[in-house]
Amino acid sequence: ATNLGYTKFTVLGLPELNEQLGGKVIVNNWDPEMSQAYDEHGLAGDSPVLERSRTSMQPFTFNVEEVNKHRAEKQRKVVVDLFNSFEMSDGIYIPVHQPQGVTSAVGFTGQDVEVSSEDVAGLHIVAMAACERLREIGSIQAKAPVELTDRERDCLCWTAAGKTSSEIGTILQLSAHTVNH
Repeated sequence: ATNLGYTKFTVLGLPELNEQLGGKVIVNNWDPEMSQAYDEHGLAGDSPVLERSRTSMQPFTFNVEEVNKHRAEKQRKVVVDLFNSFEMSDGIYIPVHQPQGVTSAVGFTGQDVEVSSEDVAGLHIVAMAACERLREIGSIQAKAPVELTDRERDCLCWTAAGKTSSEIGTILQLSAHTVNH
């Protein structure tokens, strides 16, 4: 994506109409001020990009001015100014519908970016692979509960009580190294 001119990316679960974007972002490299302003202005609720991502399976490119032309004038100005100020005027969103019914999207944005249909196809493959890998990582984390031994719990309790590794070692008759481990 960077080689094509895109500088920002986001992977997100698609928010419902009344949800903010921030709670649905899985990973991105947006400037924090951009994300905050997006949610403060409530731009997710009537976003044509998010709406199209919800209802399509095909990747689509967009220009922020063109895609927002049907918004109310004030809202359109806010969105266009915001995206232009962070050099995110052009983009591609790739909806990813997974077998479990979860709908995600991967978005790439930049300034003055034009891509070929071959570039779009390549980004589509990357987006599907990224979402699948993130889903796998999430399911691994969900399946792997951490089970602590009694000794590990003792060490954590003493740590929470403010004891040093050396003090905990003395209390539990362990070396400081074993306590740290």
